Order: sequence, then structure tokens, then C-alpha cells
Amino acid sequence: MKKDADILKQMGRDTGMRVPDGYFENFTSRMVSQLGEPQIVKEKVTVWKRVTPWLYLAAVFCGIALMVRIFIPEKESPASITETEMTITNENIEDYLFYSNVDEYSVYEYLALGE
Repeated sequence: MKKDADILKQMGRDTGMRVPDGYFENFTSRMVSQLGEPQIVKEKVTVWKRVTPWLYLAAVFCGIALMVRIFIPEKESPASITETEMTITNENIEDYLFYSNVDEYSVYEYLALGE
């Protein structure tokens, strides 16, 4: 066990990298002189840059509305049901009476009252 504990001493801690003497003493002054004065550039705000977020927001809402319309089917409204019921013609009545257990009086009563 003694041999394993001395591995760091055997390898040494020297990596070969050294910092020159006095490097960090004048580091900030050298860095500021190399960078120079900061230049602030003001961009002109165009109409497009002002309108772009609103257009993106409108596009998102349009996309959501389109997805809702595509993925959620519309339910049949009562108005469309009554319109289809009112389009019964004489030919359809005969077929309906023949294939159902409704008598003629009930059909005429229904058509006369319009319910």
C-alpha cells in the first residue's frame, strides 16, 4: 500500500507549462490597449423589425386555428339537420313508408306541422 500512495511523488506535478514572470501584473493594461475603445453601433429600427414579432404571432394563431379545424371534426348543427329533413320529396316518402313502420298519416302530419 505504501507504494500506491507514492505514485504522485513518482510522477511529479510538473506539467511543463509555466507562466512568464510578471505576466499578470500588467495583463489588464495590455488587454485594454490591444482592444481599444469600445464602439457602440446603433442599428436603425426598420418597419420590418417592428412588425416581424406581430407577424410571427399571427402565424402561430393561424396555425393553431388550422390544426384545430383539421384534427377536430365539426359537429353537425341542428340547422343542417332540419334542412335535410325538409328536403323529402314524394318519391322519397313512398320509399320511406315502404321500408319503415311509419304510416302515411304520421308523415303527412309531420310535413304539415313542419316539426
